Order: sequence, then structure tokens, then C-alpha cells
Amino acid sequence: MSRKIKIVIGFLILGVTAYTVVVFREQEREETPEGVVVLCAGDSVTAEGYARYLREELSRLGKAVLADGGVAGYTPAQYLEYMKSVALLEETDPDIVLFQPCAGDIRSRDGRTRADVFLANVNEIVTLIESYVNSAGRSPILLLGAVPPMGTEWNVVEELNSVLMEMGKKRNITFVDNYQFFLDHFDHIPGIGSDEEAGRLLAESWLAALLPLLDAHGGSGTVRLSGQIVFQSNRDGQWEIYVMNADGSGLIRLTENECDDECPVWSSDGREIVFKSNRDGNWEVYKMKSDGSSQVRLTYCEAEDAGPCWSPDGEKIAFHSFRDDNWDIYVMDAGGRNPVRVTDSPHKEILPAWSPDGGRISFMSNRIFGWQIYVMNVDGSEMERLTSRRSVSHPDWSPDGSRLVCMSSQPDRKSDIRVMNADGTHMRNLTAGATDYSFSPVWSPDGGKIAFARMSHEESENSEIWVMNADGTCLVQITHDPGQDKSPDWF
Repeated sequence: MSRKIKIVIGFLILGVTAYTVVVFREQEREETPEGVVVLCAGDSVTAEGYARYLREELSRLGKAVLADGGVAGYTPAQYLEYMKSVALLEETDPDIVLFQPCAGDIRSRDGRTRADVFLANVNEIVTLIESYVNSAGRSPILLLGAVPPMGTEWNVVEELNSVLMEMGKKRNITFVDNYQFFLDHFDHIPGIGSDEEAGRLLAESWLAALLPLLDAHGGSGTVRLSGQIVFQSNRDGQWEIYVMNADGSGLIRLTENECDDECPVWSSDGREIVFKSNRDGNWEVYKMKSDGSSQVRLTYCEAEDAGPCWSPDGEKIAFHSFRDDNWDIYVMDAGGRNPVRVTDSPHKEILPAWSPDGGRISFMSNRIFGWQIYVMNVDGSEMERLTSRRSVSHPDWSPDGSRLVCMSSQPDRKSDIRVMNADGTHMRNLTAGATDYSFSPVWSPDGGKIAFARMSHEESENSEIWVMNADGTCLVQITHDPGQDKSPDWF
């Protein structure tokens, strides 16, 4: 018996009713061309729904293989049963999943919207997708689409999408607002599967979110944003420390208290994280294990201690402190003992960064020409200024020690991410075309990418974590929250 017949029989046994039933067409992996596998799942985003236009564009660009999601018109509960019955994730083995829930018969008998039931089933589908591990050993990147008003009342769609958007924020999932595309282009509800303009707009909205992910990986192979990123966020009211996979998935909160925890930095072996906190009434340096356990206070001083970083061997921690009535760089044992002052000037020296070979420390100082980047030996000797342009700060060493990434502020309050050689030569602006405030750059462990925070002047209460190639190409936003996410560090 053919696979198509088996699946059709499965639908009859389940007794599921849909607007459109499309038999899943298996694509053998050995016959699939190499490339990122994008699974179109849910309602009209399925390959036999409006995503036929998405398939056309991806085929033209040659950037990805589009896997059939199989069914258009199923409610989340029905689609969940379908996914399980045909082992959809196992059959397609996706790197990226585009999931667009269908409103379907969302009304109860008394006319109220059953948003709670809708959300529960969507959550179960999302959990199923996030728990799947593909052949590359990773969970797929998930893009969650809005419910477009195709055959469904506008007010119902608005209610459902507010629920979906909130769920995306809580689970750190990229929310693709297809709904806004329809608000901008239609004054009526498009017909199901019959409006070509609506279909192409839907494809356009998905492409806007999908192409940066594909471009970041050359449109071939599996998605390779590997490792973990630790960062600070006020998404839950206080500044706390979170960790996530480098693609934005797997978000975990590491600290939780009524005070602020900020500026986390990995140890070189990834087992510990050093950070600053005011939980004891003053900014001090703390460390914890990478899972958030064993949080230990390291400094005890009435003045502020901040900006900690590890030595490559994990034996020392550098930080800046105001303990001698001026901001200077100090070095102490990893357990907090024997702090030694290594800079001593009437100016400010802050934010140390240890070189990969362990021999030098870069930092920022306002000794001359505003904030500039300096480098010195670990004991403070042979200090050298590397930059001379207006306001350069936040240095971070490349893994091989050959380059430094930094931020440079401009007179119009715009700031850019720049890269230069370790001796200060050949500085290059990586974000020259952007109009946002880009800051806090750090290297990926392999030196191929840079993570940083970005904030729009128009939305100063919001900043997000972004990743780009080390040459400034292929920017990808990896956090999506109305609060502020910043100070990333990559392991």
C-alpha cells in the first residue's frame, strides 16, 4: 500500500474535518538537494496553501529546500494530531520551521472566542517542534506566524494574535506579524486559497523574516549559530542574567532576585560566569556556575566594583573599581582574594578585557580625546593607546588575539560596531549603514561572528541581541522582547 493511501486512511480514522486536505508527499532525504530545510507548517503557510509563492521565490533564489507541511485549514488541535500521525518532523528533518496557526472554528456555542484552548494547542505544537532534534544535532529554529484574517473576523484575529505575540515573548520565539501585511493592503477579508495578491503578501512577510537566517549561513548546509550566549535583560522587571542557544532558542533565566544582576562573562571553560550585582546594597563582583547555581560574592568594598572578566586560564579576574576614589583596573584571584591595582591615573580606566594568550589587558580610558581603547601588560606596564577617533569603547579580543571589536559613538548619538587589528591599525566600520545605537560587541568562539546589542532611538526602552558575520554581513536578530536585552557574551 502506498504512503499516500495510508495517510488518507489515517485522516478518515481520525475523523478530522478541514477546509483543504492535502496528502503529505514524502521527500526522500537522499533525493533532497543540499541546503537548509525549511518546513512550512500550520495553516495557509503549508506548501499546498499560500506558501506555493514562497516556494517559487526560494527556488528562484536557490537558498533553501521547502518541505511540505501537508495540510491547510486544520485547527491547532487537528494539526497536532496530523503532525504526530505522519511523523512530520522526522520525515522532513527541518532546520527552520515556519508555523502559522489556523483560527478555524474558534467560536464556542455562546459566541465567545476560545483563546485558551487555541493557545494550549499552539503551545503543544511549539513544544513538539522545540523538543525535536534534527540530524544536525539541534532543535529547529522556529518562526511563529500571526493568524491572517482569511475567512475569519478581524476582531477574532486581533484577539488571537495578541495571545500569540505574548506567547512568543515568553518563549523567546520570533513572531512574524503577517497580520499587519493584510491591514496595510486589504480592506476586506481575502478568500481562502483564492486570492493571489493575499498569497504573495503572505509569502513576502515570511521571506522578510526568513532570508536573514538563510543569508547568515550562505543558504546551504544546516544552520550553524552554535554555542551559548549569556546576557542581561529586564524582561521580567529587574535586570537578571539569562542564557540561550546562539540562535535564540532554549532561553533560561539564571538569576532571580529583587535587585540587579548585570554584565555576565563566561569563564574560558564555560563552567562559570562572573557578573556584577547590587543585591547586597552595593555593586560587587559575583560568580556562579553556568546553570545559575552556587552564586558567590567575590568583592567586599564600600565603593563600586564592576566590569569583571576572566583570565584565559580561569585563575584570575580583572575588574574596575572606585575603591581608591577613582575608576581603575584591578586584578584578583578567581576566589576574590589578593586584589591588585594595575592602573593608577587621575582619569577613568574601566571595562578590562583579557587577551587570549593571557599576557595583555585591553580597556577603555578617558585620558585623552574622550574615551579611547588602551592595551597593557597584565601588571599594568607598557601601556599603549590604540585609538584616537571620537569615543571608542567596549573592546573585546578575537579568539586568536589578532583583532579587537569595539563600539564607536558618533556626534548624532548613533554608535557603530568596529573591528581593528590588535595594534589599532585598519579600523573598519561594520554597521556603517545602520541608524540604530549598536553596542556591547563580543566575538563568537570561532571568531567568525559577532554578537552585539542594538537599540533604536525611537524605541529607547527596547534593545535586542543581534548576530552578524565578522565582516558585518548577514545580520540576524536573536532576541525578541519589548524590554532590554544587552551585554552578551558568547561561549
